[in-house]
Amino acid sequence: MNGQEVENFCRRMKLTPSPYITAALKTDTELSAEGLNLLFAYYNVNQPQLLNHIKVETLLIYGTFKDVNDKEKKRTEQAVTTVNTYKAPIKTIAVEGGHYVLWEDDFPWSDVRQFLTAGIIKEE
Repeated sequence: MNGQEVENFCRRMKLTPSPYITAALKTDTELSAEGLNLLFAYYNVNQPQLLNHIKVETLLIYGTFKDVNDKEKKRTEQAVTTVNTYKAPIKTIAVEGGHYVLWEDDFPWSDVRQFLTAGIIKEE
């Protein structure tokens, strides 16, 4: 993938280009039989049903797909609305962008840190 392709990808996904994104896009991934089986299992499982059975506190950070993909934006809104009706202890946080929001500078790392350290008492 050349520099122009990286720029086009970042523009399409509403990302700020960075060396990390360039390296991630230029790195080929290997697909094994085990990996393919995992993908098939993942796509065939009823994810909302599984989420409804979560017993531990869970943080779900998702991309809104705003200005990225209108069809996926609507699907995501419906899915999050459904998840928010569950009695499972799931906290949701929206991040502007699409699937690759974790690559964006404004990813809510402070919320992740707070979620992971909630209830932990610092030793002095």
